[in-house]
Amino acid sequence: MSTKKRVDGEGSLYQRKDGKWVTTISLGFDHTGKRKRRSRVSNTRNEAVRKLRALQAEAAEGPALVDEHITLTKWCHQWCDTIAPLTAKPSTVADYRWTLDHYVLPHIGHLKVRGLTPQHCAQLQQKLLNAGLSPNTVRHARRPLSAALTQAERDLLIRFNPLRSIRQPRIDKTDFDKVNVLTRDQAQLLLDAAKQVDPILHGVVVLGVCRGARRGEILGLRWQDVDLEKGIIHIRQQLREERREARGGGYVVELRTGPPKTKKSRRDLTIDSRIASALKRIHLQQAKWRLACGPDWVDSGFVFTTKNGDPRYPSNVYAQYKKLLKQTGLPNITLHDLRRTWATLSIEAGVRIEQAQEALGHESIETTKNIYVTAVPALARRAFETFDEYFTAQKSSDLRLVEKEPF
Repeated sequence: MSTKKRVDGEGSLYQRKDGKWVTTISLGFDHTGKRKRRSRVSNTRNEAVRKLRALQAEAAEGPALVDEHITLTKWCHQWCDTIAPLTAKPSTVADYRWTLDHYVLPHIGHLKVRGLTPQHCAQLQQKLLNAGLSPNTVRHARRPLSAALTQAERDLLIRFNPLRSIRQPRIDKTDFDKVNVLTRDQAQLLLDAAKQVDPILHGVVVLGVCRGARRGEILGLRWQDVDLEKGIIHIRQQLREERREARGGGYVVELRTGPPKTKKSRRDLTIDSRIASALKRIHLQQAKWRLACGPDWVDSGFVFTTKNGDPRYPSNVYAQYKKLLKQTGLPNITLHDLRRTWATLSIEAGVRIEQAQEALGHESIETTKNIYVTAVPALARRAFETFDEYFTAQKSSDLRLVEKEPF
């Protein structure tokens, strides 16, 4: 006796002991290797046959929802737990989850995945904008949602990603006119002001303005990475805050160290007299704190620490930095903009773009040119002066030749 093996989409029909008729159809396997099925329960066989035909027609058309009752919250959390970690770093996945829980799911998380429409996505986006969030923040909120819905589409959970049909909010053109770098005089003013406030903050500002180091690279610096005799700082790790879901709900922020952002970010920075002086002041300050703490001192080995020796939270340093900007009346730029300031001032000073790329640790020179180096008026003036000098000299030479010609 031979048996026929059912293929995906063919479906089956059987009666349970309670008299109900069950229609089941197989839709292949998901990314974990688990078989995906869809079932319907009917009171009569004829009703079950009709439902089976409807399921078969739906399967023939394309993607069909395996679990039509799954909510967006449940799916997004499942995506964060099982799918996103396959390609993203743990810190990135943690940011995805926090972004979804903070911006997206409170508004539309209760909706079923299958019931999510482009209109729902448009309304979500408008709610976030009406709440005062910037277009950049709304774009950031869209990214993990779009990735989760795209995966749902690949897993045949939905027919299409409804967010794809909704355009992202336009970036205000005035954002491009905002100051995001300091002039040489402003940078010097910031350095002088930071020196009067706190050795730790001064050290952070010095390494940002004078060496273009990232915030995480600066705060992740250890004394073992500093060689004052050779005048070199080795960038070998970074420190960042990572949101982690707490057992009782909500999130807690923890410090995590990790490798630099890219392979080329592992680089060496030179130490000049300004940087050496700043580092020595920090070392002296730590010695005083160590003496005051006694046995309670934490020997973390970090250069930038709190009064008890623990590494400093980047957000706390950032708040102190912003306060300093306000007090000095300087443009309200970010700590990362100090890196852009270094890039712009270095090009203005005559550093070649390739050299700036190496110093910043960029993988691509396009990143250095298009993102970090803003308009440098001095370069334009230099270009005009060079042209004028050449053109004027050429004109004078032609005139001399004409004067020598006999009449």
